Amino acid sequence: MRNYQVTTYDIYSSQIGPASPTSNSAYNVEGASVQEHFLWWLWPNTGWLRYPGDPNWMVWHFIPIDAETTIETFDFFFQESTPTAQQMEAIEYIDKVLQQEDIDIIESVQRGMKTPAYEKGGRFVVCSGNDKGETEQGVHHFHGLYLKAINRYLQAESPDRVEPAPPSQPQWSI
Repeated sequence: MRNYQVTTYDIYSSQIGPASPTSNSAYNVEGASVQEHFLWWLWPNTGWLRYPGDPNWMVWHFIPIDAETTIETFDFFFQESTPTAQQMEAIEYIDKVLQQEDIDIIESVQRGMKTPAYEKGGRFVVCSGNDKGETEQGVHHFHGLYLKAINRYLQAESPDRVEPAPPSQPQWSI
């Protein structure tokens, strides 16, 4: 994780890191033309990913259904219309291992937030600032964008903030 970099921008962030220089247990990247992992998050719910391996793109889309339910979709794009065995191995690993690890973590955090041990109102974000990839600045950035959106919504919904509609103008025809 030493070379993993998270950079935040206005309404998106990027995460970039090199592929492991040795073989890994995930999927085979031997002789691969893509040697880095790239991820771009676009506010509010879309991600573009490029995994090590053959040339590829993955588009992630998160659709919130309610306060406790989100649908996640992802589509893979390769140079050829039919994925190779190596590409299918990567898809399988991403779907069955990586995604499930992330889902398990998210669900665990959500369960923990419903316990008496969690005090509402506070945020917990780890931003170590070191160069070892031990940071959640992307999460912090997302929280900031979410807070701005909620504040804009609340200001627009406030009765004293709503602008009166302009008086209607007569319609002229020639």
